[in-house]
Amino acid sequence: MATLKTLLNFLKNKPNIKILAAHNTETIIDEVLFLQDNIEISPTTLYLTTRVPNSLLINKKNILIIVNKASEDIPFGQIETKNSIEEIYRLICEFMFIEYKLYVKKLNLYNSLSACNDINKTLNICENYLNNPIFILDTSYRIIGRSTLANTITSSIETY
Repeated sequence: MATLKTLLNFLKNKPNIKILAAHNTETIIDEVLFLQDNIEISPTTLYLTTRVPNSLLINKKNILIIVNKASEDIPFGQIETKNSIEEIYRLICEFMFIEYKLYVKKLNLYNSLSACNDINKTLNICENYLNNPIFILDTSYRIIGRSTLANTITSSIETY
């Protein structure tokens, strides 16, 4: 799933967003919530808020404060932006959804390597994700395997 580092890099590349954070960037984020009073903090949840939660000054690993002007005095990660907290939440959810889809594709590819007894089946799975024909060649450029779409290509590839 998504790490805090990849999430912050994604946000950093968006216009009008500046990140000021001193987090464990390898923290894996499973979900994003708005920080509320009397909430039990989960280590794999990213919490968004617009105010400094004084009651949580000890546990600050996964809290991001959305501010108009960042301050070095605040011990939490900060996102300096003119966007609303809802817009930041939407961007993060969009990113998490993309990461999830990539994770599913990766797992499908890994599973095909062990479950399929034919390299062509694995090539077909790859072809579906890449929308491109795939060939596997040996060092003398003979075709060892090909995907379904690659089988339809019958130009003079066999003679080279």
